[in-house]
Amino acid sequence: MRQSAHSVAKDFPGHVRIARDIGALYAADAAAPYARPDLLILEKGLWSEALAAAFATKSWPIDLVESLDLPKGHHWMFARSDAQDPTGYDPPLSSADLRVLRAAAGIERPARGNIRCTWWIRRYDRRTSSDGDASFFDRISEAGSVRGPVARALLDAIRSLQAAAASAGGLLLVEQITIVLAKDASAPLATLTPRLHADEYYGRRETAIAALLERGWSPWGGAMFLPTLRMSDLDSAGPIGLDELDVAAAGAPILIPGSGDVLLYDGMIGPHGQVDRGLGTPHISADIAGLSARLVVLMRHASPPAPAGQA
Repeated sequence: MRQSAHSVAKDFPGHVRIARDIGALYAADAAAPYARPDLLILEKGLWSEALAAAFATKSWPIDLVESLDLPKGHHWMFARSDAQDPTGYDPPLSSADLRVLRAAAGIERPARGNIRCTWWIRRYDRRTSSDGDASFFDRISEAGSVRGPVARALLDAIRSLQAAAASAGGLLLVEQITIVLAKDASAPLATLTPRLHADEYYGRRETAIAALLERGWSPWGGAMFLPTLRMSDLDSAGPIGLDELDVAAAGAPILIPGSGDVLLYDGMIGPHGQVDRGLGTPHISADIAGLSARLVVLMRHASPPAPAGQA
């Protein structure tokens, strides 16, 4: 039962909350600490007219990679084949890979090959690092490292989102930005997480994610979420890919966020630092070979401090 975020929020109000204002999401979350929704959705929280224009063109991946000078020590990492888990040890993007990226984008002719290209800004385990915060992106902009309209639109949207979260008492740090192109139906996927999972590196409301979808390609090209289930409910099903998702969900709602929506949710780390499969929101990359083209922005999130006397 695949539904949009709006229909799930309406039909399952205890599990999903949607707003256009992050302060409103924070306030509602804090007002009901013992009956929190599983997903907070900031509708179009990472979006702008400039981004809409950028993602209406096939050339956005090339424009982004070529017009954004990364800080010293940072690289775009490149992979052509499917992976169970993004290890971060893909090789750096080379000039030959740029030709592969262009072919996968289908700029001059029908797309050939599927790819994943990732800028790792901070590792999951570097919880105290300031990489990926608002100042990090300010320094990139002030250094003149943003030359093209696609890169400028993306960084402006990220900084606007970070400012909105900060003004409401929260914090967002970008961990990775990933291009996923799967326009070639004859080639294997090179997606992010092809199996259903919950986040082992994040705790309470520590994950934030958004997908920007190229116009004309699958609206399922972001991630799909199962807000009413936990991984512990699905253990008997074994590894679950996209093809097994409907059967494994057994009628539970499968939420499909829109392009530019920002989702805030729990990972599986409990209050004492242990991984608990009864925590976290299961989700899966929804890329389909021959249909998907998207940019993913994965962020570490911190909610505003709880009011005095509230856990």
